Amino acid sequence: MTSPLENNPFGFHSVGRGYSEADHPLCPWLWQVPDQELYVDVDSSEAEFNRFVEVFGDDRVPPNRGHLITVVGDSGCGKTSLAHRCASWLLRDQGLPSKGRTGIIVDLHGEDVAGAPEESFRLIYRMLVIRLGVAANLAQYREELHGYSDDPRLGYSRLGELLADRPVAVVILPPTTVTGEIHMYYKIAQNRENIIFFAESGSGEVQREWDAVVPVSAVHTSLKLGLLNNGDAWKFVQARMDRSKSSQIPLAITEEELDGMLQKIDSLRNMRALQILFFELYREAVRSKLEVITYDYIEKFYMRNSALNLKDLRR
Repeated sequence: MTSPLENNPFGFHSVGRGYSEADHPLCPWLWQVPDQELYVDVDSSEAEFNRFVEVFGDDRVPPNRGHLITVVGDSGCGKTSLAHRCASWLLRDQGLPSKGRTGIIVDLHGEDVAGAPEESFRLIYRMLVIRLGVAANLAQYREELHGYSDDPRLGYSRLGELLADRPVAVVILPPTTVTGEIHMYYKIAQNRENIIFFAESGSGEVQREWDAVVPVSAVHTSLKLGLLNNGDAWKFVQARMDRSKSSQIPLAITEEELDGMLQKIDSLRNMRALQILFFELYREAVRSKLEVITYDYIEKFYMRNSALNLKDLRR
């Protein structure tokens, strides 16, 4: 028997990981799901992705050059999902392989590295050495690389040398919440090879610092996302319903109704909140054996389900 969860067009099946619920960044390289099944062109995300592809698809960009990609925007707007999409593209034929290199993704996004910038910098270096010891066949150099833990700048120099005949390290850093950290990765990108960093922040203070101290350059690409615009919610809902072959319940709503809802409820104007809202209400609709989901049902569902904390999702 098919479960209500598996009938939900707002959730995802992923290879090797079973069913993923809504509250998770999109991750094509891990889930092995094509981009077109995951991503919807909302809040400028498609334009920013295409800009990234334009930068890294340039034949003049050497595959061994270090690089820093910063992704900024309000919490919940899809920064991590965009970083995963860009990292996944680097591993495909048109990315690093088109320039004679391969890549390996080291995802540190979920790691707890809270602390002062220098402390966090050292901890992330140690985590990276451990991960690459297995993933990039660097186990024999682990002791040597760990010896640089007190001065990761020297460690990254040695790491770049060792990766010259190995896959390029594509590193997804934990979200940055404090100032004074990003310039360290910018300097590494400037002076080290074979390492590409993705950094993100939803903090206004951190974003202002990044704009001031990390100039866009040959080794730094800045991607920016925003809140949902009129029509974005409609495109998102239609895309999710169209991709699902198991959808049981039609949605009888209009683009104008969705736009009006987002104008009234500002906390829904980000992709994470909208995704969770529709995932949860569709699951309830299946369990309740509804024949159609109306705008009135959506509005009432939102109002009575404060336990979902939808108004607090822009964290």
